[in-house]
Amino acid sequence: MISVVGGGPSGSYLAYLLASKGEEVKVYEEHKAVGSPIQCTGLLTDSILDLVPIKKEFLVNTIKKAKLFSPNGNFTEVKLRNNFVVDRHKFDSYLADMAVDKGANYSLGHKFLDCRINKKISARFQTKKGVKELQTDYLVGADGPRSSVGRSVGLVTEKREYVVALQARMDLRNLNCEKDTFESFMERRGFGWVVPENDEVARVGIATVEKNANAYFQDFLKQRCPGKKIIGYQSGAVPIYTPGMKCQNGKVFLVGDAACQVKLSTHGGIVLGMLGADEVKNSIINKDSYDKRWRKRIGKDLYLSWLIWKVLKRFSDEDYNNLINCFKNKELADILGEYNRDFPSQFIFKILLKKPSLLKYAFKLLSL
Repeated sequence: MISVVGGGPSGSYLAYLLASKGEEVKVYEEHKAVGSPIQCTGLLTDSILDLVPIKKEFLVNTIKKAKLFSPNGNFTEVKLRNNFVVDRHKFDSYLADMAVDKGANYSLGHKFLDCRINKKISARFQTKKGVKELQTDYLVGADGPRSSVGRSVGLVTEKREYVVALQARMDLRNLNCEKDTFESFMERRGFGWVVPENDEVARVGIATVEKNANAYFQDFLKQRCPGKKIIGYQSGAVPIYTPGMKCQNGKVFLVGDAACQVKLSTHGGIVLGMLGADEVKNSIINKDSYDKRWRKRIGKDLYLSWLIWKVLKRFSDEDYNNLINCFKNKELADILGEYNRDFPSQFIFKILLKKPSLLKYAFKLLSL
């Protein structure tokens, strides 16, 4: 028996992979429905196509360009390979349906409490009927950045840090927002974004480590969307990956946000979490080290994203002005557009070869 806590993309994709191999899989989801509440922008690169097809039932919009804005208002435009904006509730439900079709079983309204590790793993859940205890051979925490599974076995401690992400769905009619263009605003406090769903509505948000995240968020909304109607708010925490972290304790595994499998350079983690799920499956099937497997598969890109984030965190507004100006160089912009931002190892060194002067920013790491 393999028990997965969390029915988000990483948990459901893992359940699908394991059930496809004939394994007995049960998924325990805290909420009453898979894909709720929504805590993500839902913007996916085309690397998702290597994992699952994009279906009309959950596709909201296709993004073909990015505009990168600096604090002084200048911007550079980058042509992208197709990016996909998805309805997270429908996308998560689609992955859960894939798992169920292969034989996985879902239990909703089950909040993980704790576990004990003996010959088998005993896990306790709070349900509307009281506390339920079950026994399982393997336990996988796909339960988000503050993972209760991780805390119960010492893989997540109070030392874990987070980026705060705040987002609103907004009516952006008559605001010069291009339907096929993702906007990114970079500044000292963090970065903001505008992700269009269609000609009328966009997802507008910020990510920051500033203590007063809401003040930054309100400033950004006034700057980009003055006077526009807010349809609804969404928020979440983005876990900060750190080198050397462990995601396995015996037969207990962490995956996705629970495992900090998030690229800090953009704060997106759906694809990397699903790749991590594939390595959980491989580790269980082959009875070998999950930590070795995920590090080999996605560790380099997580590390490079962490380094990029560490550098950007020390940028002044003037540094951002200069950086965005550098990417007005067509060759550099083409590299950004040609390669997949899920995997900085594919393009970061190509950019440095084209523009060695960018190495000066790496020296900011030395002052840490």
